[in-house]
Amino acid sequence: MIQENKTIPPTYGKKNRLSSTNPILRTLWISSIILVVFLSLSPKIDIPFEFRESDKVAHFVAYLWLAVLPFFAFSPPAALRRALFMVPLGIGLEFAQIMVPGRSFSFGDILANIAGIALGIWMAGALKKRLKVRVLIDILLTTY
Repeated sequence: MIQENKTIPPTYGKKNRLSSTNPILRTLWISSIILVVFLSLSPKIDIPFEFRESDKVAHFVAYLWLAVLPFFAFSPPAALRRALFMVPLGIGLEFAQIMVPGRSFSFGDILANIAGIALGIWMAGALKKRLKVRVLIDILLTTY
């Protein structure tokens, strides 16, 4: 009698240790993009803190967030592509604001977006490399 070989087939590629959190982080990233698009294409919105160029700070922080999140939700090459995609998104939304009442095109906003993206990419790399965030998240997820 011939016995069947019941071995598990090899997996191709390295399994991401954050795979259990990827759907949550991907959903958070996509939701954040939708929120930024909505707020960018809405008529003038009052920012809770008011000082000269406060909208630039809001642009910077929003795009920093949109650039950091992909590095914890996707593989490194895909994360970088997604983070860099925020540049044309930000530029496109600035041009689209020309048609929104109370909004206008601003090169300063584009520069704030790009600066936020650049710092976000750098921060994500630094966090993942120096603090071993992936391992910490794995430990926290398996503990709770």
